[in-house]
Amino acid sequence: MMGVWLPPLLTLLLSLALETAGQGDHGDRNGDRIIDGYPCEKGSHPWQVALLRGDQLHCGGVLISERWVLTAAHCKMREYTVHLGSDKIGDQSAQKIKATRSFRHPGYSTKTHANDIMLVKMDKPVKMSPKVQKVNFSSHCEPPGTSCTVSGWGTTTSPDVTFPSDLMCSDVKLISSKDCKKVYKDLLGKTMLCAGIPDSKTNTCNGDSGGPLVCNNTLQGLVSWGTYPCGQPNDPGVYTQVCKYSGNLEVHLGKHNLRQTESFQRRISVDRTIVHPRYNPDTHDNDIMMLHLRNPVKFSRKIMPLPLKKDCSKENPSCQILGWGKTENGDFPDTLQCADVQLVSRDECERAYPGKITRNMVCAGNKKEGNDSCQDSVLQPLPSPITPGLTSTFLVPISYPRALGVRVYRIRLGHHSMSPVYESGQQMFQGIKSIPHPGYSHPGHSNDLMLIKMNRKIRDSHSVKPIKIASDCPAQGTRCLVSGWGTTSSSHNNFPKVLQCLNITVLSEEKCKNSYPGQIDKSMFCAGDEEGRDSCQGDSGGPVICNGQLQGLVSWGDFPCAQRNRPGVYTKLCEFSKWIDDTIKSNS
Repeated sequence: MMGVWLPPLLTLLLSLALETAGQGDHGDRNGDRIIDGYPCEKGSHPWQVALLRGDQLHCGGVLISERWVLTAAHCKMREYTVHLGSDKIGDQSAQKIKATRSFRHPGYSTKTHANDIMLVKMDKPVKMSPKVQKVNFSSHCEPPGTSCTVSGWGTTTSPDVTFPSDLMCSDVKLISSKDCKKVYKDLLGKTMLCAGIPDSKTNTCNGDSGGPLVCNNTLQGLVSWGTYPCGQPNDPGVYTQVCKYSGNLEVHLGKHNLRQTESFQRRISVDRTIVHPRYNPDTHDNDIMMLHLRNPVKFSRKIMPLPLKKDCSKENPSCQILGWGKTENGDFPDTLQCADVQLVSRDECERAYPGKITRNMVCAGNKKEGNDSCQDSVLQPLPSPITPGLTSTFLVPISYPRALGVRVYRIRLGHHSMSPVYESGQQMFQGIKSIPHPGYSHPGHSNDLMLIKMNRKIRDSHSVKPIKIASDCPAQGTRCLVSGWGTTSSSHNNFPKVLQCLNITVLSEEKCKNSYPGQIDKSMFCAGDEEGRDSCQGDSGGPVICNGQLQGLVSWGDFPCAQRNRPGVYTKLCEFSKWIDDTIKSNS
């Protein structure tokens, strides 16, 4: 695999352009974190589900209605097979239902694991039976010391993995936030819950993510994260505290300061939400939702309706965006924020976001001041935090965030298959520090590389070896090899089980710039083949090997992938030799 140059500091290079050529959370393909447990009594957990990727376990979950499953946000994939009604994975009598729509909590953060909760909608209703039942929700949060049970099909050993076929249970007790913070310090957020047994190895592990923590026959938590290797004494498991999310959705009208109660503000409960029937969570097309309020709104000087335009505006009119989203200093403000922006032409919009603009989207920004709704980059206008930067022309856009960074990486080396089954020679590591290039630019993807320091040295073997980084830049016509587990079909997202390889040819700088006018800089190069084959989603950060040396990293490209005359774009590593060497030395 890629990325070890100095033995004292083991590093990996990863692409930051997850939204272009990879899925943001595919580093957690097997779920995140039952060790020292026991087989559950048959049929005792009729609400338990398994989320499968093909026939392989991906995460756990819990049934909350005939069409909906609750799980962890970091378990997100494009498509799932939901296994219900059997304690045994692979049981032919189990119900298996496809699910192609999932909705992360809008406040989910891959960096902190805050709001690690997600709804998955199945393509058809389940058949309720004694073996398939909805879980009970609690009207209150249980206190520390409460006895609970956590269940799942996750590995029963760590760091080596042994996945059971039968559902496993473990008895744990809730731990106070004060005691948990002694272990995890500031990593523990206000929507997180700890559970475990003092001086015991009892814990959840890989494959248990999203599974239920049940206390007094009600759902209290979802498996979220923990230390690795799993089952370390006095390191409790961390769960998403579900009781914090079970309240009714409310609309606050006339509000200016989020922390103050204002005399003119009004709070109205929401009866139901109406998502656009053609909303696509992957492309953000038709990204709009309507809320049906329980009671009529009484208008006043502080609460008034906003007229809707009946025609689409031309480019350059002045507009204003408002919201409480994250500001340029990274903080969420208490008071309502405004920014003046201008609509830009469709051509400029498509250059900023190649292959991502549909007819239902418009771009806005301020080229001189860089104002937009979430950060100070040009052409990223959204009235909600950490979003892909597109605004719907329908009504009020409800956007789903995609954070670019994660706090913890699990790194697997020496494996060929993405199956959770252990492969001889594989090695597992934890990333303890990630260092993006300081010049990385989003959405342009300049300087798209990052170093990750691992928690220990690799064992050099026949299946795990470092690779040398090329000092010379790639010449036109050079034959190279790109590899990865990315999708083999951008229209259907067919993720392969084994590592895929593709021979590509380095293209001239002129041809590269002609393919992507105004988007190619010195940190990039293009490569492809005559038939238009290409890397795609899930391949980001993967290696481009030329003449036995690491020449590039998968960065970005057009969508759908593999279009003729639209080659893949790669990070040109020869331009970064000094930064790589200096960064490794300063972090040794």
